[in-house]
Amino acid sequence: MSAPRTRERVTWSVALPEADDGDLLAGPDGRVVVSTRRFLAVVRPPGTVEWLVERPVALLGAPVLLAGGAVSRFEDGAVVTRDGGAVVGNFPVAGPVAAVGDDLLCGDRTPPGPVLRRVGPDGTPRWSVPLVDRLFAAPVVLDDVVVVVDGPLLRGYDHGGTGRWIAGVQGFGPPDGSPVGVADGMIRGAPTPLPDGRLVAEVAERHGYGLVLFDPAAREVVPLRPPIAVRPPLAVVPRGLAALGPAEELERGRWRWMVVLVDPSGTVLWSHRLDAEPIALVPVAPDQVVVVSSPPLGRWEKYQGWFALSAECVVRCLGADGRPRWRWYPPIPLTYRPAAGPDSSIHVAGPGRLWTLH
Repeated sequence: MSAPRTRERVTWSVALPEADDGDLLAGPDGRVVVSTRRFLAVVRPPGTVEWLVERPVALLGAPVLLAGGAVSRFEDGAVVTRDGGAVVGNFPVAGPVAAVGDDLLCGDRTPPGPVLRRVGPDGTPRWSVPLVDRLFAAPVVLDDVVVVVDGPLLRGYDHGGTGRWIAGVQGFGPPDGSPVGVADGMIRGAPTPLPDGRLVAEVAERHGYGLVLFDPAAREVVPLRPPIAVRPPLAVVPRGLAALGPAEELERGRWRWMVVLVDPSGTVLWSHRLDAEPIALVPVAPDQVVVVSSPPLGRWEKYQGWFALSAECVVRCLGADGRPRWRWYPPIPLTYRPAAGPDSSIHVAGPGRLWTLH
């Protein structure tokens, strides 16, 4: 039985200024940060714009929420922090940022080489540690450790900046040890933490890309080798890791996609086939995964008058068994990075509109 096509899934929505794409970030208090190259806004249920600042930028990073409620993001070579829309911090950096309490972790350049810094929201230095390579992925902040991608390495630090370990696809090493014998293959993007403390990272290998499990507690590195190829985007749920499986061309120009759930041993727990290409996977509720599909905005604008592209714009919720629980069809492409709310809601957006589904 197919999942129902319902409009009742929308709990609230709000009009926003036009912007082609952006990032959504859900706060623990229900706020939604909307970040684009044209504006930055904070919206509260049931669709109230708390504040909005128009700020055209060229180079933009994803927003982060500080513990006190301020919003920081990378803007054209600087980290800008706003509280209630007013700028409370602005200082130059050379890389993406993450929040740890009311402080920020960011990459920077110095004459001796690249570094990772912890600073206050106004740029006050807390500590700094050297890196091998420039920071391209935002640090991952866990309860007791900060993990950064440093070229072919993962580096773990405690929140005070003390090194705990280094790891590459060949294994773990001491924090002050040489990468030789550990590194072999570049790590792509920030790692994804699992509930048991392990981390999953995509690694560039000699013959392509693969997912690798890093276990800091056991000091083990194990490739994730399910019986079918899997790749990002990823979504972590208690039972395992949702990922994209192989795409299949049914006939010329007609494709079918797959989302799978695998456990850390590589066992496929379920698979679900899709007739619209997934662009994001978002975990919601205890064991559900929301699949967001949408054509690019350029394709929509060029071909919507000629082809029925509305079927390619769909949000699906898959249950713990991989079966569809519900689906929702938006009227425009969903070009923003979606976010999960604290109450199992899902926030999605396209040019000029934000929706919250449940």
